[in-house]
Amino acid sequence: MTAQFSIGQTLHLLKDLRALKSQREGLYTIVRVMPADGREPHYRIKHQAEAFERIVAESQLAEIERNRDEPAQVSNRTKA
Repeated sequence: MTAQFSIGQTLHLLKDLRALKSQREGLYTIVRVMPADGREPHYRIKHQAEAFERIVAESQLAEIERNRDEPAQVSNRTKA
């Protein structure tokens, strides 16, 4: 599988019901695309208010859709 996102891209981390207490709200930046191993792509991401990075699957990330006149909205688009 080819990675959909790239280093430096800013995305939302979708809610993980198992990790709600440790998961910060807000935007995360992709720090590294992990090497492919036959599974779905994985990324190292970082929240600006945290001193550590997280490793997440591509399905846990959502792009930010913006319209000039509206606030940012989350999109969980999948590849066709």
